[in-house]
Amino acid sequence: MHPSLGDEESQAVDGGWLVRRTDYEFLTSPLTREVLQQEDIHVIDYRAIQHVWSQGASLQ
Repeated sequence: MHPSLGDEESQAVDGGWLVRRTDYEFLTSPLTREVLQQEDIHVIDYRAIQHVWSQGASLQ
């Protein structure tokens, strides 16, 4: 997922801005938060993955 607010700047540089806006709305919805908690799913950003890679650790 690559969420975005879909503001004017996003629309000017990204033809897929509407999909990104939908991603944002999904991720910030109360229902999504509830389902993520029920399923014990943790949303992370790319920085967490970069940190693991920089440590030379395997994601397996």
